[in-house]
Parts: sequence; C-alpha cells; structure tokens
Amino acid sequence: TIDFISTIPASTLSNWKRKNVSEIIGCNSLSDNDVSILKEIDKSKKLLRAAKALYVLFHTITQLFNHAQNKAELLRQHKTTILKTIEKVQPILGIKRILKSIGLTSSKMYYWLEKKKCENSIFNLCQPRHPHQLLSTEVNTIKNYLLNERFENWSALSIYYQALREKAVFMGISTWYKYSNRLGIKQKFFKLNKKREIGIRASRPFEILHMDVTIFKPLDQTKVYIYFIVDNFYRAILNWKASLEYSSTIALDVLKEAMQKHEIGIDSTLVTDGGPENHDEVSKFLSGKENIKQVIAQEDIIQSNSMVEAVNKHIKYYYLFKKNLKDIDDIKNYLRYSVVDYNDKPHGGLYGL
Repeated sequence: TIDFISTIPASTLSNWKRKNVSEIIGCNSLSDNDVSILKEIDKSKKLLRAAKALYVLFHTITQLFNHAQNKAELLRQHKTTILKTIEKVQPILGIKRILKSIGLTSSKMYYWLEKKKCENSIFNLCQPRHPHQLLSTEVNTIKNYLLNERFENWSALSIYYQALREKAVFMGISTWYKYSNRLGIKQKFFKLNKKREIGIRASRPFEILHMDVTIFKPLDQTKVYIYFIVDNFYRAILNWKASLEYSSTIALDVLKEAMQKHEIGIDSTLVTDGGPENHDEVSKFLSGKENIKQVIAQEDIIQSNSMVEAVNKHIKYYYLFKKNLKDIDDIKNYLRYSVVDYNDKPHGGLYGL
C-alpha cells in the first residue's frame, strides 16, 4: 500500500485529503415505498426470478434490435409505436436511457415529433412553417356543419352561409370550399355549367313570377305532378301542389292561392313555358287582369323559365330523390317540410340571405 501511495502525486493526495467524500460515495436516495418493494422482491423467490427474467429479456431484445440489418428502416416503420412507448416509460426510465437502449438519436426523435404535429393538418403542412392554415378546431367546425343531419338537404354553399349567420366560422367562401373538398364530405348532387348566361332578374318582390310543373315517380311508379310558383326576386317557393292530374285548372288554383296569400298583383309578370297546363284556364284568368300579365318563355321573351326549373331540380335532387317515398301521400307530407326548409335556408344566389 505504501508503494502504491508513493506513486500518487502529492497534489492529488492533498486534494483527496481535503475533499468531502460524501459527495462522491453513496447512492441515490430511495423512497420508503421503493425500499419496501425491493425488500418484497428480495424475500420472494418468484418475484426475484421474474425481475431477473425481465432484465434478461429486455437485454436480449435490445441486443437483437441494435444488431438488425436495416435498423433505420425498422425504426421508421414502427415510429408511432416507439413514440407512444417513449411517452409512457419516460417518467420511469428517463429519455436518455430509453434512446440509448433503442439506438435512436434525440434529433431523430424530435424530428418525428414535429412531423407528427404536421400530420394533424389535413394538408400535411406544419403549422409553424405554414401559418396560413385553419386551426384544427376550425376544421372540426367545418366538418361538424357538413355532417350535421339538420343540413343533409342543403348544399355546401347554404351550409357555409348558415355557419356565417351563426358566427361559427370567419372565412371566405373559397376557403370553405377548399377545406370541404379536402374533407370529402359534401358533394354536389348535380353539376352546373360554369359558363351560363344571367337570366331575367326582378328589381323588387313579386315583380316577376315563374310557374312550372315537374313529374316525380314514387315507389308505386305513379306519375305525380308537382306545381310550383317561384318569386324571381326572393327565389322563394310561393305556393305548390302535388296531384295525380296534369291540368290547367290545378295550375290556376296554385296561382290564385299564391296571389291571395302574398297579395300579388301590382304590375306583375308571370313567366311560364308553352305547356298546355299554362294555357286554357290560366290564360283566360290572366286575360282579364290589367295588373298582371303572362309571357311565354323563349316565345314572348328571349329568356327561358330556368328560375323555376332550377327549383324543380333542387327539390328533386336535394330532397325527394334522397327518400324512399311510397306514394303521393308521402310526397305531400315530405314537401310540406322540404318547401319550408328550402325557403328558410341561406341561398347562395342571395349571398346567404
């Protein structure tokens, strides 16, 4: 021992004599609970054997994992599982020990975590690098509106204006369509031509009225004739009737009820097509009226009767075709709801009004 001490420099010996060895000798303090657990493990042969076995198993798996031929690809394929495992055991084992046992660098782990945040974006773009995106809460708001059964018969445009009306979103229509198309939830029921001429337009309510009849077949395959009168300015359905008869008398009843209900008749124009339901009784009735006149679309005027034809198509594709209606009674009952819902929802052509 004396020979060994003689080999140690005098300055080192002096430093050792003055140093407080309690700072470098000992072990980390254990809680009473940890000590009691270790004692129980030491007492029980089964627990001690299990602890040793777990250590051997953990050591073997680590060795196999670290000596894999394509370790980088193996890590990449299971990165989601690895990140979840790290999150669970980090408070117990510590991040450095876990990464060392797996053979994963901290830079790679943090890269994965950042990329995971990017996956929350429906466009897979990181929010910090691409801040001009909607927040996840805003995207969820769009999704909830599009999936709401209350709006199942509404177009994406009408739903957008409803969300604006309820102050649930604050965005432009292009942004709404961009995210709704990306979500792939709401689809148009029919396509409109991009290039279309602007038809006849009224400057006040009840200035121009449109009347037409359309055919819908329920499950019993009977022909049900649905008569509509639409106001050009409001775009609203003023009156309707469903019947098994195709008659000018019924069309006249629909017109009279609309005129009485809405007090129509001050310099108004009724636009119809050349069908027989719009002649006879209707023409005779209007011939004696000076304050309302009838014009035939694409005969008396260049424009078509597309305003009411668009309503026919809308009611069919957004409402009637989506239900298995048995007969005319089912159609009438559903139209009572459909017409009110169509009139009350925000209209794209009226900019949400």
